[in-house]
Amino acid sequence: MTKVTNMTRPKNKMTGRGKYKYLQSAPNDWTILLYNYDIEGNRYKPDHKQFLDVTVVPYLKAGCGIAIYGLASTTGTVEYDRRLGAERALDVYRYLRTVAGSSFPMSKLETRGKSLALERTGKDNTEDEEYRGVWLRVWDKQHPPPHIIDPGVVNPTFKYSDPGVVIFGQGLDVLGGVVSVIDLGLDISASYTGIVAAATGGIVTAGAGLVLAIVATIIGMPAIWASGDSLAEFNGKVEGYDEAMQDMAEQYSSDDLDRKPMRQWPAVREPSPHLFSALPIGTPGAFWRKGQSAGCRLAYMDALKLELNPIDVDVVTKDGKKTKTKANGRLMLRALWVTTKGEVAEKMVMQVNETLKQHGKPPWPTH
Repeated sequence: MTKVTNMTRPKNKMTGRGKYKYLQSAPNDWTILLYNYDIEGNRYKPDHKQFLDVTVVPYLKAGCGIAIYGLASTTGTVEYDRRLGAERALDVYRYLRTVAGSSFPMSKLETRGKSLALERTGKDNTEDEEYRGVWLRVWDKQHPPPHIIDPGVVNPTFKYSDPGVVIFGQGLDVLGGVVSVIDLGLDISASYTGIVAAATGGIVTAGAGLVLAIVATIIGMPAIWASGDSLAEFNGKVEGYDEAMQDMAEQYSSDDLDRKPMRQWPAVREPSPHLFSALPIGTPGAFWRKGQSAGCRLAYMDALKLELNPIDVDVVTKDGKKTKTKANGRLMLRALWVTTKGEVAEKMVMQVNETLKQHGKPPWPTH
């Protein structure tokens, strides 16, 4: 192993706040760059931690896969920068295991050292904040991604880089993490109604809105309606989804949140299916419970989709003016709680039954 001397060792230098960027290469497939580490520093910064808590950690708690690479600028020796990149990657990995548990799968925990910077820039002995960092790839599959990037591929254009913004908000909006809903002068009732309308209208799911996406999977499929087990699984999925949304929305039931900036709102907690709920007599319980677990996970993933990719929504100011802002998962859950007066699951069942009725089907629990 090459010995690092004072002649080859970069000077220790504080570089300010941590920065981050992300790229969505496919639905629910994200490459994330945590960068602007201190020169010679191997510890993630508070901004990096907050970003991981809101975006990556919920995916990992749901058992999704991740890959991690550590990077370095080109001012040290090859061996020194290789070790520095490894230390940065390991520091992030240890944190994620601490907060997200041991169940998430990994394919890569590697160091690129200075090699990636040399491949991309061709410049040695050069400091570059984007290569003092850690790359991560996380997706919604329950097996690890094969890699983060391929050598030689043009560096992707990342979006939303602002160390002063904890969530992805741009400009003066509620997601900017600086001002609250009340500070923005929004009509809370009308604005939250608009956010719920967008969520239930299919923007979140790129199809039927929220729980209605589950209904869409069985409408017009005679084989499912002829199978008692399939219907039991469908019924369980609806119940699991609705109860999960109820539980997640309850995290945001306090009116005090409207007076707090988004960065002070708690992260979305992963819900658990209510598997001990009473089941109708004669129901194939195993299929119902299987559906509950699937529906619970689907609800959680829908909330996470909004955390990573907030949607544009119409809101109203107190003086009646219409404008637009962005809504993430937490804001959507808060809006659900307010507009349903805490009866989130009940209102979602009403939506399901209305859709089933429109298609000539019996109400939930369907038989």
